[in-house]
Amino acid sequence: DTDRSRGLGDVYKRQILLPSFIKKSNALFIVFFILHYLRLYNCVIYKIQALKYLALIIDMLFSFYFLFCYIRYKKKHHVSLLEKSVSLLFLIFWGSLIVGSYQGQNFLYALKQLSMLYLIWGFYYYLRLYNIKVEFLFALFRYMFIGYLLITVICYILFPHFLFGMPSYDNAIKHMLSEADNRGVMRFNLPCKMLIPFFIFFQISKLQMSIKDISNLLFLFVCLFLIGNRFPLAVTVLCSFLLCMTSKSLNLSQKVKLVVIFFVLGVLIYNIPFTRNIVNNMLEITSTQAEYGENDIRVISATYFFTELNEGDIFKNIFGNGIYTHDLSPYGKLMDYAHEIGYWESDVGYAEIFVYFGLIGLIALLIWFIGVLTVRIPSEYFFLKIYLIFIIISMICGGYWFENIVEMAIITYILVKLNSGYKADLIVLEIFRCKSRNIT
Repeated sequence: DTDRSRGLGDVYKRQILLPSFIKKSNALFIVFFILHYLRLYNCVIYKIQALKYLALIIDMLFSFYFLFCYIRYKKKHHVSLLEKSVSLLFLIFWGSLIVGSYQGQNFLYALKQLSMLYLIWGFYYYLRLYNIKVEFLFALFRYMFIGYLLITVICYILFPHFLFGMPSYDNAIKHMLSEADNRGVMRFNLPCKMLIPFFIFFQISKLQMSIKDISNLLFLFVCLFLIGNRFPLAVTVLCSFLLCMTSKSLNLSQKVKLVVIFFVLGVLIYNIPFTRNIVNNMLEITSTQAEYGENDIRVISATYFFTELNEGDIFKNIFGNGIYTHDLSPYGKLMDYAHEIGYWESDVGYAEIFVYFGLIGLIALLIWFIGVLTVRIPSEYFFLKIYLIFIIISMICGGYWFENIVEMAIITYILVKLNSGYKADLIVLEIFRCKSRNIT
């Protein structure tokens, strides 16, 4: 038992937990990719046709580059259940090109649509291949969140003149004003809004009961109303309570204090005119929709997409129809008809997966979620799992997993990295135990 052997565990752990400092080229690539993925928050300049085509070309280049990263990474590494699910989803997304072509879709149109969103799931493999630091990614989330808040304020100030977040449909301004009357808030077409619940869970996970922490939490909950969607708001409250009750870092008295704090925050939020108006409007909408029961548009849409669209075709039920490309294929015409009568697959996230990727898409997402729940990470990062639980529940009323696919790839990567560190801790502990037994 020499000095050298005593250091092996620490060296192994350091190699996993402390990768070399992120290279400037990697940082620049990631920043450029994120800005492109966000389309500079749906900036109006992308309505210029030349820039629109340039953006689509960049989409495709990113997609093929991430496929290259996937091939390089797969040759060198063994994978866990969570990583196997990442690989399965990535292959299903690429395989939908073949499925779509079989259904009569234009291959290039399908590639274009997939490259804009689904194929960038491969960003995970870029992160793995270059061993990007977790600290850098948390900082990246922070800047994305701050950017979302700043641009939302700009949108409110400039409305009805848009620089960002302009909806693509006709009579958009009239529709947004109508939504503001109904919901008490305008819903701008901006990404990163689901980072608000992320930072709520993050703040709760490190809450020290100080005035500063409670003020930050109040601010984040007020920001939550900017999303303008009832279901994610309710699920955020539910998951916040779940995080408090399951936290291992809080004792019983602290949990009781936290419940009291949540109650006080709720009273404060309801007494702010802006948020009270939103709450009252959303409760009224919910009450009205509850009266419809099975005739609610989401229930009808989900029933149509799960039971009627595929007309009992076994192949379509298993493998899906491929991505919707707005083309003149039989599948495209069926989807156009569904949209005309008010059925939108994105209104129920699981219907969207089933229509595009079939039962194998739903199964792959289930395996990914099981991998998320079972991966072992340090307790202080448990809020990451709570956030992904929040996304999965919210998918009942929207395609939030796909809308935040880069965030999903980043958090999945962080979980895998934290699991590596957790295993390193166990290895070091086991080495320590063995040495202790040898000494005694």
